[in-house]
Amino acid sequence: MKKQKIQPLSDRVLLLDISEDKKKTKSGIILPDSNNKSDGIKKAQVVAVGPGRYDGDDLIPMTLKPGDEVIYTWGEKIVIEEQDYFLVRESDILAKIN
Repeated sequence: MKKQKIQPLSDRVLLLDISEDKKKTKSGIILPDSNNKSDGIKKAQVVAVGPGRYDGDDLIPMTLKPGDEVIYTWGEKIVIEEQDYFLVRESDILAKIN
């Protein structure tokens, strides 16, 4: 994973979707697995994290770090050098995969 030029702000996390529920046709079209029981749940790798969020004057640091694998449901899609990434708040991440 190469270092990205994007630094998330506040408690935001930049994710690279690594879900295995996608199948690709020979022509390169990505087809979602319609039989997936966990519809909407995605697996991702953390690429970058912001410094954390403020509670009054206190900075609450992030619990995730680049390289962590997580489960999430949605995010703001952004494209960097033809690669799809998602930007989400740390509180919107469902779980960390150990």
